[in-house]
Amino acid sequence: CVIGRGAQLVPSTRNVGGRSVSVPMTIGEFVLIGEGAIVRAAFVGSCVQIGTRAAVGEGTVVKDGVAIEADAVVPEEAVVPPLTRARGPLATPWTMERLHESSLQEFQDDAKRCYEHVLASECLSETQQA
Repeated sequence: CVIGRGAQLVPSTRNVGGRSVSVPMTIGEFVLIGEGAIVRAAFVGSCVQIGTRAAVGEGTVVKDGVAIEADAVVPEEAVVPPLTRARGPLATPWTMERLHESSLQEFQDDAKRCYEHVLASECLSETQQA
């Protein structure tokens, strides 16, 4: 996982017996999280790109091979299906686009390239502005 400068990973919370309890966040392999992004998801799959300043709502499940564009907002408790591009100020099923299966390999290659860079933030700036 490559996390851009100023990005925030915030665990989701659940009310259990009248108490607020943090829920562990799971993040898969080959994940790029852009600068200034806020991720409150319960689960982020593998080969996922979360764009610069994107916001992923609490309890959201992001499946494998997803691209969340820069400045997109994915609402709380949403499920983003595999091989999907989410965009816009409120990314809903109506604003999501299906991606080709080759996107998984492309996202994995992007992540590997970023891992190899000494300054991951430069790489994230390049790939997450799309």
